[in-house]
This record gives sequence, C-alpha cells and structure tokens, in this order.
Amino acid sequence: MSLKDHTLFITGASRGIGLAIALRAARDGANIAIAAKTDKPHPKLTGTIFTTADEITKAGGKALPLMVDVRDEAQVKDAIEQTVIAASSDEGRPVLTGVYVHLNGGKATFAATDGHRLAVKTLAVQAEPGEGETIVIPARALSELSRILKTGDDGVEVTVGAQKNQVFFKTRDVELMSRLIEGTYPNYQQVIPGQSTTTITSKTQDLLFTTKMVSLFSKDAANVVKFKAEGGKLTLTANTSEVGQNVAGVEAKIEGQDLQVAFNSKYLLDVLAIIGSEEVQLGFTGPLNPGLIKPVGKDNYLYIIMPVRVAM
Repeated sequence: MSLKDHTLFITGASRGIGLAIALRAARDGANIAIAAKTDKPHPKLTGTIFTTADEITKAGGKALPLMVDVRDEAQVKDAIEQTVIAASSDEGRPVLTGVYVHLNGGKATFAATDGHRLAVKTLAVQAEPGEGETIVIPARALSELSRILKTGDDGVEVTVGAQKNQVFFKTRDVELMSRLIEGTYPNYQQVIPGQSTTTITSKTQDLLFTTKMVSLFSKDAANVVKFKAEGGKLTLTANTSEVGQNVAGVEAKIEGQDLQVAFNSKYLLDVLAIIGSEEVQLGFTGPLNPGLIKPVGKDNYLYIIMPVRVAM
C-alpha cells in the first residue's frame, strides 16, 4: 500500500491472482483518509502497478480489446456471471475450472462447462475482424473481476502474454492479473441441441419461485425435480422418503410433444437467477437429451443442462 499525489494504491496477490486499486485519499499525519463519497471519480490508474504487466507488453503480449461496443462494464459483468456458474470446481480437470474465451471478428464468446451443464454468452466488442484469439481464464479470477466491475462507461482492457500464460485486466481504477489455464478446451458446440420437439415458455420469476419451492422436498434425493409438460400444463414434482411429495404447477406456454424429464434443481435455479429476462424458454428433443434454456427475445446466451435418469 502506498500514497502518492493524493492517490492511495492498494495491491495484493493470492493463488495466482493479483489486484491493484487506486483510491482518492489524503494524508493527515500518520493517518490516511479515504473519501467515502465524492463528486470526483477515483484517480485513473496510469501505466501499470504489476511488474508482470510490463513484462507482458515488453515480451510481445497482445492487447485483446474487450471493450464492449456500448462501453458498458455491466455487459462484461453479466457475461461473466452467466458463465462462471457452469465452471467446474474439480481440480482434477483444471481446464474445466476455467472459462473459455474466444475473440474473433468483433465478437467475444464466453463458455464454461462442468460436464453436467454448459453456459455460452456472446458479446459484441470493439475489435477488428481477424484471426481468433483463444484463452482459458480461471473462473475464480473472473468472479473477482465481476465483483470489481460496475455500470460505467470505461469498458475493460485486456492484455494477454505472448506465451498465453497470464492475463491482465484494467478498468479506470482497478487492475487485476491472473494466470491462464493451459490445455485444450473440449468442443462444447457439439452438445448444443438442434431443433426442439418440445418448447416451454414461462415467466422467469414464476418458474424460479416454483422450482425453489418444490426443490425443498428434493434435498434428500440429489436435488432432483421432475418436470411434466402434458395437456398444455407444466407440473413440477419432488419426492423425499421422510417428508413426502411436493407438486406445483407453473403457468406456461407449451408447444410440441408432451414430455417428462428430471433435472438437478440447483443447476436450473442457478441460471434462472441470473438469466436477466422476463421470460425464459426451455427446449427439448427428448427426456434423455440435453435441455436448452435461453432468454426470450435474446439470442446471445444459452444454457444447456443434462437430464437426470429417474423413474417417472
């Protein structure tokens, strides 16, 4: 921690992640006062705090301009939050503990999977069309970045080392550095379902509330909740040997074939809480095939969830 020209620099590092923050401050003897509220923005970081960031640039590191076209940090924040939920926590497969980021042709694609679910988000960015850049960023580092980001007009600058072993994020007043994950990310596109034979459209909050309520009875049964789309009605069911059965209906528009399918309710609750749309659409090609979840009216996000095999 250091104070220079009324700017307090706070730095720290842990488990491959480094962080630097610049705050407006003043010295009063042995004390340092930080402005809690001010009409002036906190100082803009100039240059770089981390030596590793200088080394990245000097070694031929490439700046990936993840500056979204409307210069809104909130869009990057949403992309992170909507994908890290699907990243794995199993260190036995390190590449799945990260988020795959592909930058190509003015478009950035974020993808994460733990083998049971997949989340994919696409952002328009300020970048010249050209050959794609691909990196895998630890989900933990992106979660830290998400906590830092806010609705603003400065965007996010990203620099990647020439050896593709470090990534450096920079906003107006915060810098964050992280190691990158080595390894080949699986071809997630091959698990994205084709044309749905059953489509369910519901109010997001209604489905979230009902799933949460019904899932209270599924905690002793691997969080399994059964969905039944039949006769134009959607019914959710959960069973527990000690408490009994909980059944609830959700108002929904159902198109196509009748369907009975079961999911881990946690995976469904995770996406419904952050999908960011008034309505959500669920698409299925059969009870044993992956289900496709996406926000109604948007085509830049999809979430795929594997069903659970249970007696219906």
